Amino acid sequence: MRPFVERRAIHHVKLPVQHFHPRVLALMRRANDVERIGELVDELDRYDVMVQSHFIYGFPTETMEELSEAVAALTLRRFGQVIFLPYSNKESVTAARLPQIPLETMLERNRALKDLLVASGDVVEVEHVATNGLEELVWVRESYLTQRPATE
Repeated sequence: MRPFVERRAIHHVKLPVQHFHPRVLALMRRANDVERIGELVDELDRYDVMVQSHFIYGFPTETMEELSEAVAALTLRRFGQVIFLPYSNKESVTAARLPQIPLETMLERNRALKDLLVASGDVVEVEHVATNGLEELVWVRESYLTQRPATE
């Protein structure tokens, strides 16, 4: 990918990190070196490559402290856009056997997440609201709206 990035042939990359806390990523069976992921995102930014991602909140056993730490670390990196999706339980996955977060707690977490993102000073929009009231939140770094060319 480096030759394409250095030639500026790539304008944006979708990098679905799914979370930004090592313990939660390990439970998801995903790469959990958040420092390295962050370095990659920052390196792509140096070449004006916008990194789009998604993040799952409310994964079984996730604590509010882990969510807050993950969002704080993520917003310090140069992601251009991140869609925050509420965890959705699927019976066939290993996570279904973990203790689930109750809906009331998920709704509280959704409100807290929105507050954390708004506090970053960047743009936060509600993309979709599920029937249970949980929102998909879209966080876009303000600089990408004003400084970056539109991508297809």
